[in-house]
Amino acid sequence: MSTNAFSAKRRPTSGLGGAYTAFALLGLVWGSNFIFTKWAAALISPAQIVLLRVIFGFLPLLVVALATRSLSWRDWRHAHHFLVMSVLAMAFYYFAFAEGTALLLSSVAGMLSGAVPIFTFITALAILREEPINAKTIGGTVLGFLGVLLIARPWNHDVASANLASDLRFPPMRKSPQIQGI
Repeated sequence: MSTNAFSAKRRPTSGLGGAYTAFALLGLVWGSNFIFTKWAAALISPAQIVLLRVIFGFLPLLVVALATRSLSWRDWRHAHHFLVMSVLAMAFYYFAFAEGTALLLSSVAGMLSGAVPIFTFITALAILREEPINAKTIGGTVLGFLGVLLIARPWNHDVASANLASDLRFPPMRKSPQIQGI
């Protein structure tokens, strides 16, 4: 009885090895963002972090858009929409993220950043009436909120001793990282 490489039964591959590798790399890149922001916050202001992130995100996109000739003068009529979107979806988010990372552990900042989809769903639920509400969407939102709550553990903190003005970093009570010796 001869064995042939083609006649032998082979176990089908599921292809999940590549998916797990991609997922691990995505987690590494996404997670390292919080550490790099924490390191940068010790040296430069959150506004400078935002400026650098936006510039280094915009420049490659501009190069690709110019190289592929996908931009035209007609697109300028939508510039005001892009301006509002860039401020709300990028600059404001990155600034809040950099401020929070300067104050919190990078792991907590990452966890809070993971809560963004929960609040996006709640906002969409309030604004978009055509979005269906069912047990799956409610269950996912509640489960996500419980996960954030479990990681944040607000019951372990002494709320009475918290200095809310300092914790929220209101400008009059704000101390710069250089003054604090970071």
